[in-house]
Amino acid sequence: MAFGYTAALGIGFLLLPELFIAPFRRGAGAAMASETADWSGMVVTLLRFVVIRYGVMAASRDLLSSLQPDKVRPATDDIPDRWETGTKNHEGLAGLVAAVDYLASLGDGPSRRDRITTAMDRITNHEAQLSDRFLRGLPPGARLLGIADPSHVAERAPTFALRLNDRHPRDDAEAFAKRGIFVWDGDYYAMAIMQRLGLAATGGATRIGFCHYHTPDEIDRVLDALQELAA
Repeated sequence: MAFGYTAALGIGFLLLPELFIAPFRRGAGAAMASETADWSGMVVTLLRFVVIRYGVMAASRDLLSSLQPDKVRPATDDIPDRWETGTKNHEGLAGLVAAVDYLASLGDGPSRRDRITTAMDRITNHEAQLSDRFLRGLPPGARLLGIADPSHVAERAPTFALRLNDRHPRDDAEAFAKRGIFVWDGDYYAMAIMQRLGLAATGGATRIGFCHYHTPDEIDRVLDALQELAA
């Protein structure tokens, strides 16, 4: 079992989920892909939900015209092409299409949009149930970073950073690996947050993430391992 890469990656999202919601908004309540919302555009990294290293920006022509991107001199100054840094990432685009098709296959409805919407609702509900099960089963020796109240699972991602008693996160990761459970240890490239939490010098934290394809039985398997290590 591999736990780590999930719909929302990074210690920043564990503690401050609003960090990864980055629309350019003219009014409150702007929504992505909404024909009625008052929004100028938004930027998203697909790594956060389909594990593809590809960035997408959707913005109004007025906004794109008002901003000057850094680019090489021979590159066109036409909109939107001047925002491309070079040859497009064609393999990334192919992966994006395949990933969206996969998400749509998990939902129902007459249109592609309906299928994606129902799929994301199902994924959200399933991951919330997994998160609730995990939070309620944590052993006393586990210090969870971020939202720990099961009644607030809707406010957090199903990715958890924790310290187990006085154990080093690397020791935890190796112990999990011996049990066939793969987690991540360290700072996950979030050095500043780990420093503020006072954990940088002692190995950061162990990160355990769940996704829509994980099952309640797998949650229990992770909890059993945590219980053994905390004993």
